[in-house]
Amino acid sequence: MRTLAHALALSLLVALSAAPLATHANPQHQRMRDCNKSAKEDALKGDARKAFMKTCLSGKHTTAPATETAPPADKPAAKPQT
Repeated sequence: MRTLAHALALSLLVALSAAPLATHANPQHQRMRDCNKSAKEDALKGDARKAFMKTCLSGKHTTAPATETAPPADKPAAKPQT
């Protein structure tokens, strides 16, 4: 009977100690999930995905590539009026 009580107590202790690990991801895991989600939303593949993931995981990349705005290459920049 005593062995059964020890086994139940041990299994309860293991179950309770494992619960926080499943609910709290460390920051690197969360960053990996966020970067993967952004890359998938933008349908990045091959070298473009690899480059995006490298900058995203290093923390240097804060927005998804599709949201970055750059002036079109075929249009010149607007001239300031004087």
